[in-house]
Amino acid sequence: MRKDVPFFLWLLPLFWGVCSYVHHSYPGDENAMWLLSSAAGLWIAPFAFLGSASKAAIALFIAFAGAVVMSAIGFVMDRFHISRALWITLFLMSALAIFGAAILSYPSIERAISKNGSWWAYILFSINIGVYVSIILSVILRGILRVRAHCKRSAGEDF
Repeated sequence: MRKDVPFFLWLLPLFWGVCSYVHHSYPGDENAMWLLSSAAGLWIAPFAFLGSASKAAIALFIAFAGAVVMSAIGFVMDRFHISRALWITLFLMSALAIFGAAILSYPSIERAISKNGSWWAYILFSINIGVYVSIILSVILRGILRVRAHCKRSAGEDF
């Protein structure tokens, strides 16, 4: 049974947007982790900063702007029929690897937490960066599988 429900179209913007907005409350050292993990929504920042918006409102604007970007990416992923299981696996592996690498980049866990403020800074950073990495990897793997299937069909027609 083929999934007709647009899974990525709603999942990516909701998941990414909530994580981005919550991450603003646990931004890491000098907002660096939050800004990096919220890259998809930063295009709105110049417009948000033009007014007298509060920091919370700017975080909300960035989350919504990134959700728009993630909606477009989710639409493409649904159209390419990216496997849900593949994406979830790649996401979990990516997020865990990023979390481990971020924490282990410090000499101790205590130093890591004191540098960026809390476990949440690392968890939310890892989630959103894991979303980016899993999107890229799943699209690449889907493309490779399509090319491989096309080559097999072409080779079979020649013989």
